[in-house]
Amino acid sequence: MRDWADEARVPPDLAARALRRRRWRRTRGAVLAGAIAILVISVLPRYVVPPLLGKDPGRAATVTTEESGEPTQQPSRPPALAEPITDPESSPPKKLIAAGDVAVYAYNVWDYVKISDERQVSRLTWYLYDDGTRTYEKTPWAQLDVAPGGERVAVLEKFPARRVGVLRRSTGQVDWLDLDHQVASVAWSPDGSRLLLTAYRSDPDEQAIPVNGTVMMLPGTRTGYLIAEPGSPVAPRFVSLPADSEQIGTRADLVWSHDGTLVWAPVAEAPGKKYFDLEGRPSAAPPHEADTYQHAGLSPDGRLLAVDGTGGIVTGVKDVATGRITSLAPVAGQWIEQLEAWAGPDLLIAWACELEGTDGCAVSEFRNRLVLITTDGTTLTPLTGYRPNSQAPGSWTPLITPR
Repeated sequence: MRDWADEARVPPDLAARALRRRRWRRTRGAVLAGAIAILVISVLPRYVVPPLLGKDPGRAATVTTEESGEPTQQPSRPPALAEPITDPESSPPKKLIAAGDVAVYAYNVWDYVKISDERQVSRLTWYLYDDGTRTYEKTPWAQLDVAPGGERVAVLEKFPARRVGVLRRSTGQVDWLDLDHQVASVAWSPDGSRLLLTAYRSDPDEQAIPVNGTVMMLPGTRTGYLIAEPGSPVAPRFVSLPADSEQIGTRADLVWSHDGTLVWAPVAEAPGKKYFDLEGRPSAAPPHEADTYQHAGLSPDGRLLAVDGTGGIVTGVKDVATGRITSLAPVAGQWIEQLEAWAGPDLLIAWACELEGTDGCAVSEFRNRLVLITTDGTTLTPLTGYRPNSQAPGSWTPLITPR
């Protein structure tokens, strides 16, 4: 954890990342040697692993997904495509990033804002995809979340806020819902019917300015959460859930479970998540959901689970029925660092860093790009350009949403 002492903006998945980083540093030397040997003999016109990993380059796997229908009431929703929409030279992206069943409808760029000699806040600047200009446009919102389908966007104006808005991406119209508690986080349920709003007494992003590289953590100010149903006459319901000693940092936003029946809070102890029912009562984790630090979690069909890899490989895919893990070995000169989201039953969006070069993984594991990878680890497609340093101010983070 000392490696993170000079990072004043504590991310919500700090515990998971610290554990993964420790293992990565311990094992990467041997793995990199083998991976570089593989890369030397590789011919990668379509980012396909050579015969050494058991694939015939004459029968290269291709990235395909089933085309899905789209509701007529959401004209701005792009159709699912057999080929991903990429912008591999741009970071952050300039044009829409989409693959299979998901799209990057928005992203944020974070930085520090000094508010006194002793205090600062970390602030996000949000960019939302505009169908008219066909690029990402800067927004005035303090936080936003895009509902499945890509049309509705929940927005907060400031931290903390006394109302939440639902913006129509196709028209720009915002419908506001007043709240009886102040909130600083908003998230759509997996089915897009409800909003989860984390309540705080004060701005959870306020923090002490580091002194001599030491970060002074302020006490958490979370008070609970609200469940709201936009368009419903039922008033948002508040559930008390104050910050506790297991919380990491001052911001500890609640997150929906995979099926939307529970919520979880990030905590320092493994496995990094503490689950509650919608009444705020402690609950057991859903099957398989707490078994991984990978953000992607369960596949849409519940058949596969994004997990840590084996044999020194950082990421992998587990067959839920058999328990078999397919580790995602380096491919196309890329080390797969983190599995972010499922793009289809056999497609994952991930962060990857280069194995070689002066900016390679061995030197800078935080220089990475978004990629699309098949679950058998044989086919990789770059989606964006590289972030110079994902942990430095000015870095960007995508918001990946079902289309």
